[in-house]
Amino acid sequence: MGLYGSPDAGNLYTKPKETKPKKKEGYKPQKNVWVWVAILIVNLIILLLVGITLSDIITLLVLDSIILFGISITSLVVNLVKKRKIGNDIKFIFISIILFIILTVILSTL
Repeated sequence: MGLYGSPDAGNLYTKPKETKPKKKEGYKPQKNVWVWVAILIVNLIILLLVGITLSDIITLLVLDSIILFGISITSLVVNLVKKRKIGNDIKFIFISIILFIILTVILSTL
């Protein structure tokens, strides 16, 4: 209670409760449009040089999943060092691993 029985609204007479500081949102390069534009341009250049077949397209998708994995690991390390949230990095790492496994199985059957 504050002065004359009024509630202590401004924490003048009591210690305020300490709360944990919220972590900042981590940097997400996977959600940056320019990353995907750069990957698309490189894929188109490779397809024009090599040719367009089903095995070449799947090989490029396997390469893209490896690139996504590398970007996600780098972002994860940066966000861990700067003590930011890492939930999106972990999601993209698992997505790229699953995509890599599925596409290599498909590629091995061709």
